[in-house]
Amino acid sequence: MLEYLREAKKKWIIALCFSDVVKIMEDADTQGFFLQSLLAFNFEEQLNFSNEEYDRFFKQLKKTFYINDGCFPAIYNNFMHSVLLSVDKNRRNSTIELSKLDHRAYLNETMKFIKDTDVTTYNVIVEFVLCLINVESVKFRSTSLPRFLGCIFLNSSKYNDIEETALSIVHEMAHYELFLINMLDPLIVDDSKDELVFSDFQNTQRPPIGRLHSCHAIFRMIAFQKKANRTVGDLESILNLTLKTFSASSMTEAGRYLVDNIYCS
Repeated sequence: MLEYLREAKKKWIIALCFSDVVKIMEDADTQGFFLQSLLAFNFEEQLNFSNEEYDRFFKQLKKTFYINDGCFPAIYNNFMHSVLLSVDKNRRNSTIELSKLDHRAYLNETMKFIKDTDVTTYNVIVEFVLCLINVESVKFRSTSLPRFLGCIFLNSSKYNDIEETALSIVHEMAHYELFLINMLDPLIVDDSKDELVFSDFQNTQRPPIGRLHSCHAIFRMIAFQKKANRTVGDLESILNLTLKTFSASSMTEAGRYLVDNIYCS
């Protein structure tokens, strides 16, 4: 894994990680199914969809890419509703729903900005993101779920700044990248998984893997902002503050490598 991590300083390593995760799945007698559908099936198996149905569903997502109300088969309404509730941080009182407006023009402009800024990042998004899902009635700007791999949820009420939306997409891509890294080689030792420390980025107490996710997202956001010739604002200071919250004993060798060699300037 360290061989992959050494590459992370200068490029996305999603492709490297993804291919290895697929190999793991194949070794587990799951040949023939999309990784995305396997993870989703694990998450929402009580709906009793077959793997083939999930494969068709994820192919539909990839074909549609920008998801608004009614852009997927009705059979998946219950599944999508449960997924939408799960991304809401206050899901018990949630009114989260798919946007009823067509945001394709705005998102096309956003993707063009990403491509013009960093074609490598653009290609990673096109290859590994199944869809951008427009949602309403939420507090977050963007979010993602490891078990709904490849789908990025965007708050359409925040669609007033293309560059901010682009940065949100990069942010969520970074979460997926770290999720795959952690899937291949755990970054936090078991005894430290529940150690809570205050995170400046989230302004709340977070466990080590949550703070590591903050670092990875900020790291990728800073790199993108610099390629766009934009100021990074407080991102570098927040990253440095977050890095100071880690103890070497709480991380595995791979986790320490990220903190000491990738995120540090």
